[in-house]
Amino acid sequence: MFASSFPDIKEHQNHPIFGKALINTWKEEGCAVEYRPSQEEDDGSVVKILLCLQTPWQKRLMLLYGQHMCLLDETYRAGRNSLALYFLWVRTNVSYTSVGVFVTQTDTKEDIAEALKVFQRWNSGCNPSHVMVDFCEAEIGALEEVFKGSKVLLCDVHREKAWTEWTRKKDNGVTSQEEVLKLLQAIADSQTNEEFETNTVTLQQHPDWQSNEKLRSFVSTWLVHAEKWVTVFGNENVNVAVSKNKGVERQKDVLKNSHLKGHRNCSFSEILVAIIQYFLPRSYQK
Repeated sequence: MFASSFPDIKEHQNHPIFGKALINTWKEEGCAVEYRPSQEEDDGSVVKILLCLQTPWQKRLMLLYGQHMCLLDETYRAGRNSLALYFLWVRTNVSYTSVGVFVTQTDTKEDIAEALKVFQRWNSGCNPSHVMVDFCEAEIGALEEVFKGSKVLLCDVHREKAWTEWTRKKDNGVTSQEEVLKLLQAIADSQTNEEFETNTVTLQQHPDWQSNEKLRSFVSTWLVHAEKWVTVFGNENVNVAVSKNKGVERQKDVLKNSHLKGHRNCSFSEILVAIIQYFLPRSYQK
């Protein structure tokens, strides 16, 4: 995750996104928009920015395809203030597509949950049986708070990437890296409770586990959420969706490398315009 801090309130003044014209344009086009600007109160406290947006076609696809599974992803840290940009995704009959966009001041559980509640209100007929997320305590907590009847799952793609990057980092001191990764994957692939318990014990008996406190601590944080990523605790249809969500990663690559290339230091309003006017319509048409 990223460290977050409040930008100086002066950085938001006369910023295009905070003008009514852009918000009104989106509303006139039929978009659902929830917007609260960041501003300093008389007592010195800062009201945090919140922006949620959903186009009519995104709402239609969320209601059509979001009953089974929705995905939450912090897609981009953009603009000079590095506000958090999140996408909601669903898997359609063709590919994954975004069904909602929101911006929060920070990536805390409280800020994320506040935005998710807006989409829950807009799409009251959508009650996903499952929601998928990366391994982020704040995002997991927000999803469990807002979608109380949904089962939260962790993304296989990011899980495997996180395990590999952590294990191969020299400072973490894992000697038999490939062996440890195979043992972790065996836990993830466990088909029964007995397999899960056996594979977990096998890892705990490995010399790296016995001698490396960092490894024990790292793996223990994952085991706390085992029901969110171990095969035995899911079902076949859900597991296929979880393991084959690379379509989201491809969409994110297109967003970053095509539509947002060179926008790292642009204003956040310019980035949002690129997303809403170009990336979303073109990905929908495709």
